[in-house]
Amino acid sequence: QNQNAERDVYHDLMPFKVKNLLVIASVYDAFTIESEGNLSQKILGEFLRLNLTSFPRVYAVNTYEEAEIELQQRHYDLIIVVAGYNQKQTKKTINSLKNNFPEHNVYLLLNNGYDTSEYIEYSLKNTVENIFVWNGDSRIFFSMIKLLEDKVNLENDLKYNRARIILLIEDTPVFYSRYLPELYMSIFELVRGIMNTSIEADDVYKLLYLRTRPRIIHFNSFEDARDFIHNKSENILGLITDVEFYKNKKIYSNAGFELAEYYKNHFANIDVPVVIQSHNIEKKEQAHKLGYSFIHKDADTLVQDIKRILNYNMGFGDFIYKHPDGTPLGLRSKTLEDFVKNLDKIDNDTLMYHAGRNHFSLWLRAHGEFKISNWLSYIQVQDFATPNKLRNFLKQNLKNTLTEAYRGKIISFNAEHEPHDYCIYNLSSGALGGKGRGLLFINKLLYGYRLQEKFEDINLTMPRTFIIGTDTYDEFMNDNNLLELIKDNNLPYVEVKKMFLKSYLSQEIVNKFEILLDFIDKPLAVRSSGLLEDSLRQPFAGVYATYIIPNNYNDKNLRLKHLIQAVKLVYASIFSPNSRNYIKSIDYTIEQEKMAVVIQEVVGNNYGGYYYPHVSGTAQSFNYYPFATLKPEDGLAAIALGLGMYVVSGGKTYHFSPEKPDVQNASLKNLVKNTQTYFYAVDLKKENIDLTKGEEAALAKLDVWDAFKHGTIKHLVSVYDPQNDILSPGLDKTGSIVLDFANILKFNYIPLAKTLKKLLVYSKESIGAPVEIEFAIDLNKDKDGKASFYLLQIKPLLSKDTDCNFDINELPQDKILLKSDQIMGNGKIESVQDIIYVDPETFDKSKTEEIANEFDKINSMMTEEGRKYILIAPGRLGTRDKWIGVPVQWSQISNAKIIVETSLPGFPLDASAGSHFFHNVMAMEVGYFAVLHNKKNHLIRWDYLKNAKIVDKTDYVKHIRYNKPLQIMMDGKKSIAVILIKD
Repeated sequence: QNQNAERDVYHDLMPFKVKNLLVIASVYDAFTIESEGNLSQKILGEFLRLNLTSFPRVYAVNTYEEAEIELQQRHYDLIIVVAGYNQKQTKKTINSLKNNFPEHNVYLLLNNGYDTSEYIEYSLKNTVENIFVWNGDSRIFFSMIKLLEDKVNLENDLKYNRARIILLIEDTPVFYSRYLPELYMSIFELVRGIMNTSIEADDVYKLLYLRTRPRIIHFNSFEDARDFIHNKSENILGLITDVEFYKNKKIYSNAGFELAEYYKNHFANIDVPVVIQSHNIEKKEQAHKLGYSFIHKDADTLVQDIKRILNYNMGFGDFIYKHPDGTPLGLRSKTLEDFVKNLDKIDNDTLMYHAGRNHFSLWLRAHGEFKISNWLSYIQVQDFATPNKLRNFLKQNLKNTLTEAYRGKIISFNAEHEPHDYCIYNLSSGALGGKGRGLLFINKLLYGYRLQEKFEDINLTMPRTFIIGTDTYDEFMNDNNLLELIKDNNLPYVEVKKMFLKSYLSQEIVNKFEILLDFIDKPLAVRSSGLLEDSLRQPFAGVYATYIIPNNYNDKNLRLKHLIQAVKLVYASIFSPNSRNYIKSIDYTIEQEKMAVVIQEVVGNNYGGYYYPHVSGTAQSFNYYPFATLKPEDGLAAIALGLGMYVVSGGKTYHFSPEKPDVQNASLKNLVKNTQTYFYAVDLKKENIDLTKGEEAALAKLDVWDAFKHGTIKHLVSVYDPQNDILSPGLDKTGSIVLDFANILKFNYIPLAKTLKKLLVYSKESIGAPVEIEFAIDLNKDKDGKASFYLLQIKPLLSKDTDCNFDINELPQDKILLKSDQIMGNGKIESVQDIIYVDPETFDKSKTEEIANEFDKINSMMTEEGRKYILIAPGRLGTRDKWIGVPVQWSQISNAKIIVETSLPGFPLDASAGSHFFHNVMAMEVGYFAVLHNKKNHLIRWDYLKNAKIVDKTDYVKHIRYNKPLQIMMDGKKSIAVILIKD
C-alpha cells in the first residue's frame, strides 16, 4: 500500500514547470522594463519573495535571430516577446516564431496599453497564447508563468481530482494584466493561511500543499468559457466574468450575464460563487438582483475587493454561519475541527440553509478537503428525514475525515485539537530524539500503514503521545545560563537537579501544558528522548530518566507543577554520572547531546487508588536463549503484571515464544519458585510527590495479592497443587498462585501469542532487522469483545551478519577458557585481553549491590584507558532484585565486550531476557553468554582465571589481564560460543 497517498498525490500535481524562459526584447525595451536592476531579478523577484523552490532560468536576447539560435540549442517552456516601438519588427518576430517554432508557448508583452488594438488579432488567431500589458508591476511576469503552468497542468491535476479552478473571463489585456497579479498574490496568501492552520505543517508539506492552490483558467470568449463550464463544472470554485466580451467573434454587451446564467443552471437550487466585474458601476445593481457579487474595475479598493471575494464567496476565509435571511449568526469556523464542533451549535434552519446551498462543500473544497467536498456536493437535504439525521451524518463523516487526515502523522498541538491516539502531537519545534522517532514510526506503522486493521480480534493501538522538540531544551539551557554544566564535571548530580528545578521553562510551552492537562487527567509518563537515545549503534536504553506522575488531582496547578518538574528533571538526567560515563564510553561528548521529551498517557485503569495495566511486556523476533523445541527465529516474549518498569528492570517475568506459547522453559517447581511476587503501579493517592527522590517517587510497589483484591489477576494466574504437581488455571482452587498467564496463552482469552507473532513479523519486515517491542495490555473488553494492546516501542536488534563457523571438538581443548551453547552475538573478536569477574570463592549473594559499585569503579578505569573486557558475574545482571543477581546499571559495565552470566552451586541463573540490556547488547555488538555450572557443553575454567595475572582486586571482584588477546568465537546461528587462551 502507498501510505503517503496524500503527499504522493501532491508530488504528482503541477508536473509542468516553466524551467527555461526566453525573453526577446530590444535593448531599449528591456531597459524600459528593468528600470533599476536587471531583467532576471525583475522576473524572479516574486518567486524568491514567496519562497518557491521552483523558478525558471531566464535568458534574454535582443533579436529574433539571436532567439532562433537559442531555440535550436535549448528547449524553452515559454517565450515572452516584448513589443516595443518598432511594431513592424515585433510582428515579424511573432510570425517567425509561429512559423518556425509552432510548438512553443509565446506570450506578447506590450510596453503600453495604447497598442493593444494593433495586436489583438494575434491573440484571436492563436498566433500568441496571450497578450499582456506592462504596467510597471514586475509581478506580471510571475502571473504569466503561473497562468501557463495552470493551463498546461490542468488535465493532469484533474486526473487526481485535486484541481480547484477559478474561471476568469476577461478580454481586455490592460485590465487582466493588472488583475492577475493581485488575484495570484491573494490566492497564495490565503492558501498559506489555510496551510498554517493545517494539522500537518512541516516544511516539505508546506511546499507540497501550495500545489493544491486554485488554478486560474483565463478565457476571452463566450464559447470557450461555456464549453469549459460544460466539461469541468464540478471543479470550478467560482466564476469571475466581465460583462462585455467576445461572443460569436464579436463584442457582445451582455455576454457576462448570459455566461453566469449558464453556469448557475449547472447547479440547480445551489448557491454558486459568481462575480461580475465591470467598468460600468451601473451593472452593480443588476448583478446584485441576480444574486451575484460585483467588482468595480476602477475602484481604489480593487485588491481588497479581490480578497473579499476569495474569502467570503469562494470559501478561503473562515466559514461564517448565517441565518436563512443572510444575517450572520456570530459563529465561525477556521479549521475542519472547528467545523465539526460547530455543527452542534447551529440551529436546524441554519444547518438546512447552508447544506441546501452547497456552502459546506464549497468551503471544504477551498480548504483542500477534496474527497469529502465531492461527496457532500451530491447529497440532497431532502434525503434526510430530519435535520438532526443530516447533522449526525455530517458529524460522523467529517470525524472520519479528520481521523484519516491525522493518521500516522505528527501535528502541531493547539487548543483546537482534541488529542487522539492515531497521531502524535508536537508541542514545540526541533528534533524528536530517539524515542520520539521510534514512537512516530509506531504511529505511522499502526495508522499510516493501517497495520491495526490487520488485527481483527484485538484493538491494536498506542497511548496518546506528545513530544517536546529539542528547541525547547536549547532555549531552556540558554535562558537559564545552564550551558556551563557541560564543562563542569564535578557538580554533584543532586545539585544539578536543584539548579534545573529552579530554572524556568518558556511561557509558551507552559501554556501548552495547561491546554494538554485540560484534555488528559490520567497518569503521564514523561520520558527522555535524546538525539543519541535508542539510535541503532549507540542505544541509551535506561540511561536517562523517565518520570511517571499521577495527574489526577482536582488542583490543576499541582498537576501542572508535577509536569513541569518532570520535564526539567528529564533534561537534568543528561548530566547524571551514568549519562556522562556512557556518553564518554561511546566516544561522544555531552555537548553533542540534546534532549527532546516524550509525554505519554500511561496505559491502565484505576484500581482502588492504584493505576496500572493488566499486562506489560517485551517481545523479540529472535530468541537468543532458545529452550526445549524452540528455534531462535521463534522469538521470545517476557510479560508481567503491572507497569512495564518491572519487565525492563529485570524482574521475574514469564517467558514464552509467540510461535509456540505452550512450550515452557522451567519445571513447575521452578515456575512456582520464580513467579512474580510484586508489581509497580502509579500511586494516585500520593499528592506530596518529591520527584527529586527518583523515578519511582510517584509509584507504589505492591504485592500480587493486592492485585487479587483489585480483581485484576483472574486471567493471569494458575494455582499450584503440590500434591499432584499440577497448575490449575484461574483462582477456583486454593494454593500458591503462579503468574503463568494460562487463560491468555493456553485458553486464548485474548489472542496475545497470535498478536505478538504477527506484530513481530510486520515490525521485522518494516525495519529490515530483528526487533524488540515493548507493549502493555488492558484486558477490559469493549462492546465488540476486544481487549486493547498498546504498542509502546519498537527497537532494532542488530547483529553481525558474518558467519562464524567452528567445531568445538576440533579446537585445542586445553586452551578453552569458556564455552556455552546459550549465547547472544555472532562473529570473531581478537582484541580483548582483560577479564573482570566475581570471584566465586568470595561471592556473597547478600552483597550484590556492593559488587555493582565495584563493577562501576573498574568500568570507569577501563573507559579511561579505552580498554574492552570480558565480564563474568553470577545470576541475572541488571535486575532490581538483588537476591537473584547483581543490580548493575548498563553504564556501570558499558565497556564490556563480552558479558557472561553464570550460575553457581546454590545460586541459579535465570537469563536476562526482557531487560534493557538486550537492546544495548545487540546494538553495540556485545557478546552475551549464559553458562550454567551443571549443564553439559557449558564450561568456565575457574582455575585458569585464578592463575592469571591480577591487575586489580576488590572485596568481591578480580580484574585479570592476559599477555595476548583472547580468541572469542560466536556462532549466532548455532547459538554456541568459545573463548580461547593464546598464551
